[in-house]
Amino acid sequence: MADSKSVQDEGLFSDERLQEWICGEIHRFIHIERLMTRGQLAEAAGISVDYLDALRKTGEGRRKLKPAAMLSLCVVMGQRRVNGLLANIGYGGAKPLDEADDLCVHSIVANGLQHFSIIATAAADGRIDHTEAPLCRDAADHIIATVMPLSSAGEAA
Repeated sequence: MADSKSVQDEGLFSDERLQEWICGEIHRFIHIERLMTRGQLAEAAGISVDYLDALRKTGEGRRKLKPAAMLSLCVVMGQRRVNGLLANIGYGGAKPLDEADDLCVHSIVANGLQHFSIIATAAADGRIDHTEAPLCRDAADHIIATVMPLSSAGEAA
């Protein structure tokens, strides 16, 4: 039984299928949604307009899209297209880019307590001396990074 979080490589897609999919997405992006012109899309993706046009041709005149160019186009066209690309290539471990990571509160508390222990040990004599200060500063930085996802500041990140 396959792991639900692993990449699948059983031939779920073909070059032709990916080419058709990306051509349809480019067409929708330029002609239906009208978010950019051909020139703007090509420039933002780092490819030439001629290359973009050759990708969109039908039949024998079509150029094969290289993976880096396909990903670049999808990134420019937005998260939905990147997620669509990942789905089309069968990357089963992928989740939408805009989906928030699940917080593990138990890990946050355990990691935070570990660093609080460093500060508490250093301050046991009522002060933090010059040899303990760098360790305490490092521990405080780790505490801040650990609890950041729970804070209002973490929502902006």
